[in-house]
Amino acid sequence: MSTKEEVAGPGRALVGAIRTTTLLALVIALFQAMSAGTGIVDGNETMRDLHGLNGLITNIIALAQVIVVILLWWRVRSLWWPILASVVLFALVATQVVTGEDRDLAWHVTFGSVIVAADTALLFWAFTLRAVGRERA
Repeated sequence: MSTKEEVAGPGRALVGAIRTTTLLALVIALFQAMSAGTGIVDGNETMRDLHGLNGLITNIIALAQVIVVILLWWRVRSLWWPILASVVLFALVATQVVTGEDRDLAWHVTFGSVIVAADTALLFWAFTLRAVGRERA
């Protein structure tokens, strides 16, 4: 028995979309940490501006991830937890933007750390998915 979760039918595109959104989410979250360090701590205005813009991009990717895992659930009907995880992650990202705009660094850094951890976990999960074709009669 395989430890990979299987997506039946022509699910290669869906599995690819899940892997892409989770990878992008993690890369963007890590870039956020780097741009915060160089932009806010070191005073680099360009990186600080990129940090703010990247917050918007992070929200868009988090929303795309929610949509993709809903499509996965629609196909598989047994994987409900990725929807819950992605919706919570989307809420965290939105809250992250608000705490950043309010300059509430204690919560902003805390949420950032949780987001990176959650993105990492979802990325590992995404690469356990396996698309399987339908059997031909």
